[in-house]
Amino acid sequence: MIDEEVLYLLMAAELAGQRNQYDLAMDAYLQAAKRVDDPRIAERAVKIGLFLKDETRTREALTVWLSKDGKNLAARKFAALLAIKNSDRKAALDNLDAMLVDDPAGFEAGLLEMSKLLEKEGRTQFTYDVLDELAQMRPAHAGIFFVQAVLASVLQQNELAQQKISQALLLEPDWNKAVIFQAQLAGRAGDLVKAREYLEKAVKQAPNDKQLRKMLLEVLVSNRDYDDAIKLCQSVLDDKPDDPETLFTLALIHMQQNQVDKAENTLEKLLSNPEWEGQASFYLGKIELDQQRPEKALAWFDRVEEGNYAFDADMAAVSLLMGQKRLDDVEARVKRMEVKYPEQRLRILMVKAELYNQSGRYQEAFDALSLALKELRRIAMCFTPVRWLLSVWISLTFWKPIC
Repeated sequence: MIDEEVLYLLMAAELAGQRNQYDLAMDAYLQAAKRVDDPRIAERAVKIGLFLKDETRTREALTVWLSKDGKNLAARKFAALLAIKNSDRKAALDNLDAMLVDDPAGFEAGLLEMSKLLEKEGRTQFTYDVLDELAQMRPAHAGIFFVQAVLASVLQQNELAQQKISQALLLEPDWNKAVIFQAQLAGRAGDLVKAREYLEKAVKQAPNDKQLRKMLLEVLVSNRDYDDAIKLCQSVLDDKPDDPETLFTLALIHMQQNQVDKAENTLEKLLSNPEWEGQASFYLGKIELDQQRPEKALAWFDRVEEGNYAFDADMAAVSLLMGQKRLDDVEARVKRMEVKYPEQRLRILMVKAELYNQSGRYQEAFDALSLALKELRRIAMCFTPVRWLLSVWISLTFWKPIC
């Protein structure tokens, strides 16, 4: 049963919190936490202390919390974060070790979550060094080396990251998450051969892992190993013939190889899928355009009415019509685009300027570019496009035809 004094402290803390008097609330919760066995009160004090950035009282509240619930992982994480932030190596090591012992399965995920906060505090190198000491204490735990590999990567030390991920995989050779990161490190270093080797090994160990197969496919395409990429796509489609992502990737590979018929046939399989119809139609339009069949291309672009590819399709249609000097059609489409895509105001203004320029409406072209320049300033884009646009604006200003 809670005595009257503790009850008074809790009520005072709640009232102070409601009135945004967090210093008073912190003191009241901390005093109450010391007098009762309920660790939740100490937890409340810790959270307020962190909000106030009051490290002294937060540490005091954490000590109380851990004394009442020593295996509480949240308390350990807070204690480890505070220790690392203050460069307290021993406290950081003790708390990380306790986290590892109490929750070995969740240690790696918990520490990676913490590392994002520590990166903002500029404590990545310190965290890495503390983990070096922890690895000497717990050399059989692969998760320590995995987190070190991630931290080394953040520190732009790619070779060190590769060493650490190799240590993790020596302990757990079948750990696909580590294999994926190993392949990513190789890819960042430009070693696509190694990345492919790692991923192929992992795919053999886990042939049904979709993420691994997707990554391997990306590496094969990046390395222009199109024949092997097609074989991998086909192996996926043998299991799941309608897999849209694989069909789309396969179509793009066929386009890269100028195998137009195969690309068209593959894209057409996506037209019945509402989520993929837009991008399939867009690329079918591009194929028709490459084949010098503009009317068919225009029909495909017009089929993309919504989704991520809608604006690109409308822009492609406008460009096509501009090339054919169908300027009235362009103007009608641009007016619709202004309503449909207000967030693309800048690009549409540039199209309008080109339209007016080709139509001989130089003052309107000048006005459109002036508006575009104002828009660029508004969204604070980088200097290079501003300079380029300014040069176009000046050229239209000084090179208008003399009537």
